[in-house]
Amino acid sequence: MLQQTLRDLDVAWKAHEDSKTGKRKGPRVAPPRFKSRKDNRQTARFTRSDWWSITKDGKLRLPKIGDLKVK
Repeated sequence: MLQQTLRDLDVAWKAHEDSKTGKRKGPRVAPPRFKSRKDNRQTARFTRSDWWSITKDGKLRLPKIGDLKVK
């Protein structure tokens, strides 16, 4: 999860800096916003290479994690 977060932050800062210097087409991009410390919800993205699957009872099966209820 941390690697995804760092990659996303790097892309956001690069877009912001490129828009300031004129390397990026379109309107200027605002600097990235950080998540609130008061909000403790975690997010994750799972790509197709993670070998996830949906079980017959509608749960998400992830390797090394197990079955999760999906909202």
